Amino acid sequence: MTDRSLTLPPHDTRIHVLAARPEAGIETTTHLSRLRGEAPGGSLAEALGAPVDPAGVEAFSAQDVESMGLRAYLASAYDADPGALETDAVWLDALRGTVVVVTPKALPTGGTLELADDLHMVGSYPTAAADHAAAPLPRQAPEEVPRVATPAASTGDTTSNRTIVWIVLAALVLAAILVLAL
Repeated sequence: MTDRSLTLPPHDTRIHVLAARPEAGIETTTHLSRLRGEAPGGSLAEALGAPVDPAGVEAFSAQDVESMGLRAYLASAYDADPGALETDAVWLDALRGTVVVVTPKALPTGGTLELADDLHMVGSYPTAAADHAAAPLPRQAPEEVPRVATPAASTGDTTSNRTIVWIVLAALVLAAILVLAL
C-alpha cells in the first residue's frame, strides 16, 4: 500500500472522505443526479483508480452543503459517527472545492483505490452500526382470567339473579296455563 492507495476491506462499514483539487475535473455525482438519469463522468472512476459502483460514490461541491456544514451533512446523510467527525473538525470545516465520499457500496467485496494525484484523503469515519444484541424481554405480571360482565357480576348483587329466575319461571307457568285454557 502506498500513500496514494486506499485499501477497503470486504464489508467495510466506514465512509471515506476525499478532497479533490479543482484541476481534477471531477464532475458532481450525487444520488439526485443519478435519479435524474445523469451518468457519472469517467473522471471520477479515473481519479479513484478502480472500477467502483457509482451508487457508492458521491462527489459534490463543499459549497452545496455549506449552510448545514460538511460534518452535519456526513452525520445525517451517511450516519457517520459525530464523535469521529469531531476529531477532524478543523480539516472538514476547512474543505473547499469538490468533496468525494466513498461509501461501503462502492466496493462491497473490498479492493484498493489508487488515488490520482489530485485526490487527497481527509479521513475514514465509522457509521452507526445496528444493535443486534439480544435483550431480555420484560416479564409480564400474570393476569386474572377476565370474567364475563353481567349485571349481577358488575354490581356483585346475587339477589337480583334469583329474582330474574323467579320472574322467568312465573312467566312460563302463566304461559302454560293460558295455553291449556284455550
